[in-house]
Amino acid sequence: MWRSLAGATLVATLFTAVADARDPWDPRTKVRRADQQKAAATVVTQADLGSGWTGGARKPTSFKAPTCPAQRPNDGDLTLTGHAESVFSNGNGGIQVDTDIEVFPNEKQATARLVRFQQPKLFSCLEYDLAKSIGGSGTTILKPVRLDFPKLADRVGAYRVPVVVKAGSQTVTVDADFIYLGVGRSLIYVNVVAPSVQEAQLPEFEHRLAKLLVGRAPA
Repeated sequence: MWRSLAGATLVATLFTAVADARDPWDPRTKVRRADQQKAAATVVTQADLGSGWTGGARKPTSFKAPTCPAQRPNDGDLTLTGHAESVFSNGNGGIQVDTDIEVFPNEKQATARLVRFQQPKLFSCLEYDLAKSIGGSGTTILKPVRLDFPKLADRVGAYRVPVVVKAGSQTVTVDADFIYLGVGRSLIYVNVVAPSVQEAQLPEFEHRLAKLLVGRAPA
């Protein structure tokens, strides 16, 4: 059951604005070939994860910044010049990871994008989007918490939303971690979903991935 929950989270969580039907408050898109190539080369790959993982690059279907009725920043003045995403899962460990990178013309725009959604209402937005995508009978979304994450980038934010899933007589807690990294004119999103029994492994895993992404992102 927790695997189906994790899959739903990766597919739907924080996908609040579909690229094919741009909301006027979403960033505009004006792709630069060089920036798109750099974005595609930044996201996590099979080589980064090793054997046992399946998945790969996929066309981004939405913009990642969390929005909700309580907090809806207007990013219509920003422009994306590159956007790439990859999704992988580990059937043995039960961990799924989605990495996404947005590239902007300059650092000022990338910083504005991150600052606008990392406001006090962010926790409400994380809860709202999770409830909208995977909420329902048998699931309970617990209070989000801020993670203690090293400053591996110019701008860093890391949060966890525990979700309790009840299926029959079994109850499982799933951790949905959301990590935001701003480096130069790039904004990196990392979503890691894992059963809570894997919790002790997550810091080292997430820190390693963050270092890789920050080192490759367009500055």
